Amino acid sequence: MMKKKILVVDDDPLMLKFMTDLLKKEGHEVVIAEDGFSALEILTSFVPNVMFIDLIMPRISGDKLCQIVSKMPHLNECQVVFVSGAIAEQEAAEYTKMSASASIAKGPADTMAKHVLAVVNEATPPISEVGPIMGIEGVVGRRMTEELLQISRHLQTVLESMAEGILEVFSEKVVYANSAAISLFGIPQEELLGVGIRDLFKRITGPQVEALFAVAPDKPVVIGQDQPVELNGRIVVIRRLPVKGEESTTIIMIRDITQRKQIEAQLIHAHKMETIGALVGGIAHEFNNMLMGIHGNVSLMMMDMGPSDPHYERLKKMEEHLEGGKTLTSHLLGYAREGRYDVKPFDLNRVVKDTSNTFGTTRKEIVVQRELAEDLFEVEADQSQIEQVLLNLYLNAAEAMEGSGKLILVTKNVTDKDMKGKSYHPKPGNYVLLTVTDTGTGMDQETLDRVFDPFFSTKDAGAGIGLGLAAAYGIVKNHGGYIDVESLEGQGTSVNVYLPAREEDIRKNG
Repeated sequence: MMKKKILVVDDDPLMLKFMTDLLKKEGHEVVIAEDGFSALEILTSFVPNVMFIDLIMPRISGDKLCQIVSKMPHLNECQVVFVSGAIAEQEAAEYTKMSASASIAKGPADTMAKHVLAVVNEATPPISEVGPIMGIEGVVGRRMTEELLQISRHLQTVLESMAEGILEVFSEKVVYANSAAISLFGIPQEELLGVGIRDLFKRITGPQVEALFAVAPDKPVVIGQDQPVELNGRIVVIRRLPVKGEESTTIIMIRDITQRKQIEAQLIHAHKMETIGALVGGIAHEFNNMLMGIHGNVSLMMMDMGPSDPHYERLKKMEEHLEGGKTLTSHLLGYAREGRYDVKPFDLNRVVKDTSNTFGTTRKEIVVQRELAEDLFEVEADQSQIEQVLLNLYLNAAEAMEGSGKLILVTKNVTDKDMKGKSYHPKPGNYVLLTVTDTGTGMDQETLDRVFDPFFSTKDAGAGIGLGLAAAYGIVKNHGGYIDVESLEGQGTSVNVYLPAREEDIRKNG
């Protein structure tokens, strides 16, 4: 008979002694573990041919341990056998599906010995009828075990259905993790269990996580409520809760609040833009009124003099500056969403072609590439305002490319479902998307966060007033659309403009 390596996992000392004596007498090498947690530590250096696993154990249950073992490549050849105080025939079949080759009921010593040796000798062991647990009468033992199994399954169902990540930590090592926790950490369950909790949180830097372990284990701790804590790109709140009567055990709960924070940021941004819009609109109206008064007086003065008058040219220059001021107020009112619009249906592809052709003739060093959808929906908007938006985007792109590069214009039909993950929640329906992409220098996150703020500019003083994208934002929003910017430093920028589609007038681009 070939000598085999055997691991016995059971929290019953009598059972461990019985199995050890039986198997060593047959010449096998036997290693024992009092729970699943200890078994995982042993399995890092010991590769058994056969594992006998008790079904109900503290910290890591037998069925959970079996699932973990089945995912460990170095244990592919290991034969796993469940040993339990009460396994009905249907339950045995269920557990066998979890990579267990057999299930043996705890019972009289001679019956158990026969089935254990049959497994070790590679015979197919029958599922024995349930006998009494050692030292307890059979009926009572079976009911007790069945009730424990039922409670365990109920608790497991509840924990697995929770949106919060749950970790059970024993002696600063993880002994349980629900599905949400596994997903948040992005680590397979078999690698997560048994790892040190401090090592697990190393990926979260800063004093906040250190505070999780700075307080005595019998005191609850909460971090991440006031200042965000990031875990694998998610914003989380982490709670550490003591377990009453078990000093070495704590529960860690991880709540993903990323979506809540995103909604809060959206509300703050929307409120900021509305507040600035109201302020800018008021200033623009007052400024426009002053310009109209000045322009009226200049016109009256010019009516009383001819071109030969020495002051005529100066008044002419004033008139030109007043036109510039009028354009400025138009931009401001566009941002403030108080401009007057002449809304009509039109083909956005045609406008993109016309404006990009005009732009291309003035910026020959920039290659214009168009990828326009042939079946693009029409939009209902003020064409001149949309043309202004496009020209602003083209000019911004040209400045970012510093002399040469590629301007890529793409149109397509989309729906609100294609707009997931944005900083806004679009109204349900169909949209026409125009994406303006450049191969320029890109933007850092700080610039990206302020890109639509009026008067914000990265140019030198006097080189620009920072109203191009702000006006584009206001015009697009006033047409019921959405606009956003994606950019990385050194990798260019893409501006996405979504305008509501006029679905009843779908036609192919000619």
